[in-house]
Amino acid sequence: MGIPKLEDFVKEINRLKVDARECGESSIEICSGTLHKMMGDHKGKNARMFSCCKAMYKSMKPGDEVIQLPKPKSGNTETKGYGSRLIIRYYL
Repeated sequence: MGIPKLEDFVKEINRLKVDARECGESSIEICSGTLHKMMGDHKGKNARMFSCCKAMYKSMKPGDEVIQLPKPKSGNTETKGYGSRLIIRYYL
């Protein structure tokens, strides 16, 4: 697989939602770090964590919840909401 784009992350999120729904789940929690690894876990200049997180936010519907925001990097007092520890609960 090549370097994933935002649309690739959105497609994978939708596939995970469908699979969970078919298994009888009422919700699914997705962690950006896990999703990024599933899509190839590219490092350095090829890393796509920002696109991964953006896709997760884009895939939210009313009622979905951000369970955990990434921790701020040292020296910062707040997070921008993008990083490998973002967790969102999607209701199916």
